Amino acid sequence: MTVTEAAAPPPAPPARVHMEAIIDPLIQDSATYSREQAADAVETALRHAMIKGEYEAVLHLLRPRVRAYIRERESFLAREAFDAAAYEAEQSGTITTYTDTAGATQETRLPAILNPYALSKTIFLDGVQFTYGQLTAKQLLEKAGALRQDLKDRFVRVQRLEELARIIIDAGVTCANDLI
Repeated sequence: MTVTEAAAPPPAPPARVHMEAIIDPLIQDSATYSREQAADAVETALRHAMIKGEYEAVLHLLRPRVRAYIRERESFLAREAFDAAAYEAEQSGTITTYTDTAGATQETRLPAILNPYALSKTIFLDGVQFTYGQLTAKQLLEKAGALRQDLKDRFVRVQRLEELARIIIDAGVTCANDLI
């Protein structure tokens, strides 16, 4: 390079795009929002960044999601370890050990239903947030009843969908609108 030639400026750092900046405006426009649309928007942003060679921007966009996935997997594996230890403790009536999310060895005599991870999950009852561990027997039975009713309602919907599919098949048409 000669003295008269200027060194090219370094390339501009890639734009830092946060997933929230892509998704939040879509969610706020509730009239047209769909999860599929949000996923498509994120995919498009990732594709454009990769085409432009902005790999750091892609990594920046994905890093929080990867961290969330890692936390989710750690929690799942810890629950699985506790459940296995609790099941063994239930069967044997002895103290059993397991490794928690921090890698520490813990002991339990608790039955699996008393899994501390499950008991720490939050739930809303009448607009008030509780953990499952805080609920009274009455509240747990009320919640179980509501879930049972929800299952019954879902089962009725499943039956209706299956019945409609049978009618369409028996009639030899493509869809229910062809029957009208």
